[in-house]
Amino acid sequence: MRAATAIGMVCAALAASAGCLRQTTFRCETDTDCGTGTCEVAGYCSFADTGCPDGRRYGELSGPIAGQCVTSEVDAGVDAPIDAPLDAPMCPTDYVVMGTSSYRLVTTLTGWAAAQADCADDGFGTHLAVAADVGEIALVDTISTASRTWLGITDVKVPATWRWVTGAVGPIVPDSITPGDCGYYFDATGGGTALVQNRTCTSLYAYLCECDLVPSDPTAF
Repeated sequence: MRAATAIGMVCAALAASAGCLRQTTFRCETDTDCGTGTCEVAGYCSFADTGCPDGRRYGELSGPIAGQCVTSEVDAGVDAPIDAPLDAPMCPTDYVVMGTSSYRLVTTLTGWAAAQADCADDGFGTHLAVAADVGEIALVDTISTASRTWLGITDVKVPATWRWVTGAVGPIVPDSITPGDCGYYFDATGGGTALVQNRTCTSLYAYLCECDLVPSDPTAF
């Protein structure tokens, strides 16, 4: 129940201000996690339903297979297309599902490079958060409890050419009012405007890891 616990911690931290997004996915590990249901091999809970051939249907928090009858074909998919291999990559279970990605907030003050390395160590498609539009920036603001949070954007390879760690360019870039090659989100604590800023990469900030199953591009940083 680590995913559910993590979501609860985020909600508790935000209850007095921004609130919490509605939980849309829950991953189980044992039948106990599902109450009266069954934890299927896909990692989601199913419940008795006489309308299904096998007598069980996935619950409403079962992500892409929510509401589907339990069959051997669906179980083999596990967060991937039905014909995908059984070892298809999945996000770490200690990441919190929010929007279309999963996240892990680290409040330990850390330099940018070490933060990116720590995120990447979590598995395939994990890296510092990519916030390429205003909606994703708002999500970072909702998740992070820190005033400054490292993001996966840098111009360390080509000055003034800001790239996300996945290799994408823009459209959101740091405002560059201060020197530095690494970007972070400032939430306007203490005054000012909430925006993406840049600072020297050895500065120590909290950081946000993201799992979107998009691999990092080493040529970007």
